[in-house]
Amino acid sequence: MPWFQVDDQLGFHPKAVAAGNTAMGLWVRAGSWSMQQLTEGFVPAAIVRGLGSAAQAKKLVEVGLWMAVDGGYQFHGWGERQMSKAEIEDRRRKRADAGRKGGQVSGQARQLRAQASAAPSARTSTAAKVSAEAQPSVEQLPEHIETPVPAHDPENSSRAARSAPPPRQCSVHRNHPAPPPCGGCADARRARQRWDAAHGSDLRADAVQRREAARNCVMCDDAGWRHPPADLLAVNPDPPVLRCDHRTVTSLDHWHATEEEATP
Repeated sequence: MPWFQVDDQLGFHPKAVAAGNTAMGLWVRAGSWSMQQLTEGFVPAAIVRGLGSAAQAKKLVEVGLWMAVDGGYQFHGWGERQMSKAEIEDRRRKRADAGRKGGQVSGQARQLRAQASAAPSARTSTAAKVSAEAQPSVEQLPEHIETPVPAHDPENSSRAARSAPPPRQCSVHRNHPAPPPCGGCADARRARQRWDAAHGSDLRADAVQRREAARNCVMCDDAGWRHPPADLLAVNPDPPVLRCDHRTVTSLDHWHATEEEATP
């Protein structure tokens, strides 16, 4: 499912403020519709009338968020911020291929687990022969490979996440409820302000990396939730949701591990 991307600075962007809340509501709904229909930012006039009003559309054109075109309206700068139709269709093909490969790996893994858990009474003197015949299947299993995507490494948190914020007061007035004027406290406040600014930049960069990793990963949706394999959906249409690491090929082992951890 493609997502209509909205910048985290949009709330107080001059164009958004000038357009007003009602017109921005139309902008968001129309953007979602365009992404669903893969029209690459074009919104027919009939759809605009169903989502908002002509006055709201005119306001979006006035502030530069839309352009009036033949038959409707076009989002300004759509290709700079949103995925194109070709990119979305290419990603869907890659995810379908990855799902088929993951299903094959899952089926082979289930067969091996079933063989390993066979009842002792069912084992006969031919067990050695069966084991020898099964061994090539084990060796021929495709090994888990890492998906080459520019993934954000979840093990490497940002500098902001690793460091604790400095205090806003000096060591003398650290726990004072109403400290008097103090040069040391002033220095501490300035240091904290610098840390807050750097911390915010790191968090924003970290969020961008996570979004890009999910956006380029064929094993999960744009929010980073892993796609369950088809053979799991066949027996459980509503499986648990799992975060994707953008590295390990999807298999039933991900969901088996989750079920085992949840079992008391």
